[in-house]
Amino acid sequence: MAEPAAAEASFARAAELDPTNPWPVVGQAYLRASRGDLLGTIEVYEAGLERAPRSAMLRLFLGNQYLEWKLFIKAERELRYAHRLDPDDPEVWAALGKCLAMLSHEEQAMDLLLRAREARPEIAHIYPTLASLYLTRREVLAAEEAYRAGLSYGMPRDEGLSSQIRAAKLVQEL
Repeated sequence: MAEPAAAEASFARAAELDPTNPWPVVGQAYLRASRGDLLGTIEVYEAGLERAPRSAMLRLFLGNQYLEWKLFIKAERELRYAHRLDPDDPEVWAALGKCLAMLSHEEQAMDLLLRAREARPEIAHIYPTLASLYLTRREVLAAEEAYRAGLSYGMPRDEGLSSQIRAAKLVQEL
């Protein structure tokens, strides 16, 4: 990845050799996204999905990309499809749970995030959403525990979320 042109050529060659392998597509999409080429990133995923339409992994990565860009409806479509293709993947549960939380489907989101946490607690990116959902439910201690668990698994500090938890604790104490 330090040499994008060489990486691009290698990913293109790998995709030629194994057209249904999702990893070369993911690599090509990553290179496009890192250059700020949002349309190109989507085009790479769509081309990969034309060759492998039943790839839960490609749909997961595309859904996560849409989540990052805050295109929640598009993300939900891809992540629900990924979930139908691979209903036992905790990463899919985590991504779909985060997406549903952003679309205000809190109960479904909580169910998926808790399932993901139980299956693979080291998925650090679930914890900010999980903590926020607990705050919405006024379960402050659970929010604080989820936030601390996320930190222990390598989640970066989120000062805004941390402040919300502290404020909720103060309000609860009053």
